[in-house]
Amino acid sequence: MLNCSETGKTIPRMNVLIVMHGAGSGGVEKSLRTLCRYCSKEKFRLIVALPSEGPLKRYLDELNIKIVITSIDTWTPIPFHFGERHYFQFLSNLEERISALVEIINKENIDIVHSSTLSVADGAFAAKIAGVPHLWHIHGKSVGTTNAYGSYLPIETLYALVENLSTEIIAVSNDARNFLKKYLPWQDVRVIYNGIDIEETDRLSAGPSLIRDEFKLHKKKLVSLVGRIAEVKGIEDYVEAASRVLKDRDDVAFLVIGSDEDKELTTKIQSRIEALSLSDRIIFTGRRNDVPEILHQTDVFVCSSKTEGFPYSVLEAMAAQKPVVTTRCGGPEEIVVDGTTGFHVGVRRSAEMALALLRLLDDDQLARKMGLKGRELVEQKFSAEMFAKCFEETYMRILDKKRQETPNPWTEVLLELTSTVGNLGTRTRHLENEVRDLRSFEGLFKNNFVYRGLRNLLRR
Repeated sequence: MLNCSETGKTIPRMNVLIVMHGAGSGGVEKSLRTLCRYCSKEKFRLIVALPSEGPLKRYLDELNIKIVITSIDTWTPIPFHFGERHYFQFLSNLEERISALVEIINKENIDIVHSSTLSVADGAFAAKIAGVPHLWHIHGKSVGTTNAYGSYLPIETLYALVENLSTEIIAVSNDARNFLKKYLPWQDVRVIYNGIDIEETDRLSAGPSLIRDEFKLHKKKLVSLVGRIAEVKGIEDYVEAASRVLKDRDDVAFLVIGSDEDKELTTKIQSRIEALSLSDRIIFTGRRNDVPEILHQTDVFVCSSKTEGFPYSVLEAMAAQKPVVTTRCGGPEEIVVDGTTGFHVGVRRSAEMALALLRLLDDDQLARKMGLKGRELVEQKFSAEMFAKCFEETYMRILDKKRQETPNPWTEVLLELTSTVGNLGTRTRHLENEVRDLRSFEGLFKNNFVYRGLRNLLRR
């Protein structure tokens, strides 16, 4: 993990522009919230660029963080949400988006640009053009086009850009760092673990939740999973493990707390639950605003993912003193201590997961002990203060390097060419649609009885 010792140096207040892919309430957004709340206001002035209004903006407004709403787009889209049309729009608007960020950098006298996700590259290009150091904060492991995330670039090109457009690269876990080193063998990738705002978590969890009343779960133990319904989250494996547990226990209910990102997958899983006649004990709650309160009432927490960077949901469960059963999917293995704060099981090993769950559900004393150990570990290793301090050290280190990036005119030329390609692609799509419509009209017209009658008349 990154060494966060005091440098003892006095530096002028730095202006840091953080570029975000969204303004929602996911793990990356929670990471930024924590940083903005706990980062030293005396040493750093944080400015956040967001693509839209949303929960994140409302939270940052309460902290008096300056927000700039500007056009920001993703180059690692979810395939079934995006298509060819988005690709050409992404390219055609790229130059305009980056120019807007360059203007912000110059206007606000930005010292460092911090891209808080691999999903957006706009900030990295803008920093290069403006001659400002760029920090890339990578939260996961992008492997190209998958059901979870895609990429408009081949994976080798993707990470070549990361290397060439970064002054420093931060990974959220050693697992993510080891993955990146396959593509960035000569780059110094450092690790900063996510931190959790324990004070806020405790305050929120003290509030009431109507989850038991809502789903009639008063006399049942609760097993919870927090995450969007997506292939990467392993929801099918979680449901299969739940069905195994429910063969032995009728006093347990399983919750899936999150939005149905992949509606086709949601339908498939719910059909499976209905076929098992378990709809009243395996419950999809949808997205909730009372997750801390639900975690407070949970008996065992589960992370069933196939791959994870460093999930906030696991930290939140441990902060709520809950034992965790997690798959060996990367980051969670660096949070949960196997046999001490929970159990590790294999990815897609639903039978193994069911056995771990039964062990905790059958032994209240063990579950309570693991929950207390988990809370202790979070306080010692994953506090918000430690997280923010590590980023303060990183910002200072970048400043100490005195590495003033040289503005690169070729970057602007490349962006102009890219924009041209995007505009041509968009125009080509429009022309293809027009030709298709004309052919459709032609087919309909030729099948019309008036047309056929005229043709027969002219043949006479």
